[in-house]
Amino acid sequence: MSEFRVAFNEVLQRKRDGKIRLAAWGTILLLSVAAVVGILSVRCSSPLVNTAFIWFAALLVLGAIVGAHLLAVRLGLERVERDMVFVLTDKDLVRKRSGWPDVKINFSEISALYERPGWLVVEGSKPPRKIAVPEVVEGFAAMRAELAKHGTIAAQPRSSPLDWMDTSCSTSSNKKRTLAL
Repeated sequence: MSEFRVAFNEVLQRKRDGKIRLAAWGTILLLSVAAVVGILSVRCSSPLVNTAFIWFAALLVLGAIVGAHLLAVRLGLERVERDMVFVLTDKDLVRKRSGWPDVKINFSEISALYERPGWLVVEGSKPPRKIAVPEVVEGFAAMRAELAKHGTIAAQPRSSPLDWMDTSCSTSSNKKRTLAL
């Protein structure tokens, strides 16, 4: 029985936290300057300057909101990755996460193995289950090699926003390409 988990790198975490603080304070400073400039531009009688400032301020606020949301999603995903433990036994793969039920897929029940950017996905049948293993897990290569003994690992191509326009009768298995191990 082998346990695999994402290692926490405190040095990289501190560096990233410093960059996040710098970006946050820079955004606050930029928004403060924009507010002062906005107050001063009210005295200007040119409607072109007022319209330009309104657009600049709106784009600045929108950029701050979108950036904060993207950062929150990224940090949340990293936290989820750190909280997961993958146990590889002689018979199955188990994903454990505190506060969630364990997901267990026996090797005999594996219906699909495929890679997505940064992840190895194991699908099981009866009942349908999925376990996504991030590449940042310590010992990922050993886990991938062990799972490859129980099925062919395929690469799932990136989906396009225009896939819904495809009118051919292709199945998802036709879209997968087999990787050479």
